[in-house]
Amino acid sequence: MQQTVLEVVSGLLERDGRHLIAQRLENDRYGLYWEFPGGVVEDGETHQEALRRELQEELGIDVAVGPLLHVYEDEIPDLKIVVSIYRCEIRHGEPRPYECKDTAWVNLKALDSTILLAPADKKFLDWFLTQEHS
Repeated sequence: MQQTVLEVVSGLLERDGRHLIAQRLENDRYGLYWEFPGGVVEDGETHQEALRRELQEELGIDVAVGPLLHVYEDEIPDLKIVVSIYRCEIRHGEPRPYECKDTAWVNLKALDSTILLAPADKKFLDWFLTQEHS
C-alpha cells in the first residue's frame, strides 16, 4: 500500500505570553479540534510562502516567518504528515476565523483536556513544553 506524504507548515504566534490556536471547521478531518494555524505546502512554494499564504487565507493576517522551531511527523492510514513549525510575528491585521471555526490566544503551559488539540499539534505541544522546562 502506497502511503502519501503531505508536507504541512504551521506558525507559532505569541502575544503577551499566549499563543494563537485555531479551531478546525466541523467538516474537516479532526473537525472542531484545535491546531496551530497553517496548512499544506503547494507545489512550487517554499515553506515561508506557504505559511504566509495560509495565514492570510485562514486568519486574514500578514506575518513575518521566523526561524524553524521543530519538524515532526504524524501518520494515519495511507497518509504521513510532515509538519514544520516556524515562529511567526504578525506584521499586519488581527486574526479572524475566515477558514476556521474560531481562534484563541492561550497559555500553552495551562492547556488542559477541555481543549482538544489535533494529534499532530499535541505532539508539537508535548515537545514544546519539554523544551520550556529544560
